[in-house]
Amino acid sequence: MLPAGPLAGNGGLQASASAGGESANANVAWQTEVLDGFARFEMIQDLQSVGGATTGAAVDFEVVLQITNSVPIQVRMALAHSLQATVGTPVPLLRVDVGDDGIVDLYENSSSELNLSIAIGPQPLAVRITMATSVAGVFSNAYHRCAVGLWPQAQVQVSEVMLPCDIWGLSVSPTFLGDIALDASSGGWIAQPTIVVLGFGAQVVAIPPALSVSPLCLLLPTPDSVQFQTSSAPLRLSIPAALRPLTLFAQAVMLTPAGIATTNGHRVHAY
Repeated sequence: MLPAGPLAGNGGLQASASAGGESANANVAWQTEVLDGFARFEMIQDLQSVGGATTGAAVDFEVVLQITNSVPIQVRMALAHSLQATVGTPVPLLRVDVGDDGIVDLYENSSSELNLSIAIGPQPLAVRITMATSVAGVFSNAYHRCAVGLWPQAQVQVSEVMLPCDIWGLSVSPTFLGDIALDASSGGWIAQPTIVVLGFGAQVVAIPPALSVSPLCLLLPTPDSVQFQTSSAPLRLSIPAALRPLTLFAQAVMLTPAGIATTNGHRVHAY
């Protein structure tokens, strides 16, 4: 295994050989996704062997993730792995070391997912991932996957407390900047005029049937703050430490051609 230096966030390597009706292929690919409230790194090793008893393929690959965030924040880190392989394929090697301190957190024979609570910030957190997979024989294949996911906690608990009365929904989630994103867009765009209602208390008010799309359209929050979401960019809500602990209720109202519709309602507790 040779050092390759910094890698692009997305990429892959492939090697193949064939002769006399025998062939072997080895592929390794990695993907990175970073959003306001979620980040993921995934590495996949995909191998095939077709031919005689001496045909085979192997991949041995190691990466070190350097995880940083502009502000210190607590996150949930999920380490996951999976294997799909022909019967008789050698058990692959997997080592995931969070902190790169020599203490392995996830092995090839660990449970399929491990959740950790980790602090990240401007100082890089190293996560070393080592994977080695091999196949051999007349017809064998292996698909070996390892993923690292991050979800900001930001000392916020969000729970859904009311169902929508139509197809429209509101997502409420902490972000890596420590604030809260409220998003009623669908597929990256605002389909209908949208009003996001925030309240310090909860009340159940029925939208008049003559105006709503359903008799089950209920408004949960007291209307202490009303904001329009005019684009696919989520609304941002920042709750300073001086105001915590604080509980809010959030819901969106959609002005559709068929009438008023209410989305799912959320309880947001910042502590």
